[in-house]
Amino acid sequence: SSNALYIADQNNNRIQKWIIGDSMGTTVAGQPNGVAGATSYYLSQPCGVYVDTNSNIYVSDTMNERVQFF
Repeated sequence: SSNALYIADQNNNRIQKWIIGDSMGTTVAGQPNGVAGATSYYLSQPCGVYVDTNSNIYVSDTMNERVQFF
C-alpha cells in the first residue's frame, strides 16, 4: 500500500508495517515478541525488505542465510 512503510527491525527479528499517521507498527513477518529462529515464520536479524505490487513480502533473513517470502 502506498501509505505504508515496511521496516526490517533487525534487533527484534521482525518486519514492521507502519501506516502513515499511526502511532504503532504491526508485525507482518517474524514473531511479535522478537524471538529469533530458523523455522518458517521466524527471522534472525533481517536486514532488508521488499514488498511487490501484489503485497508479497520478501525478507533478507541474514543469520539464516536465506530470503523469506510472506
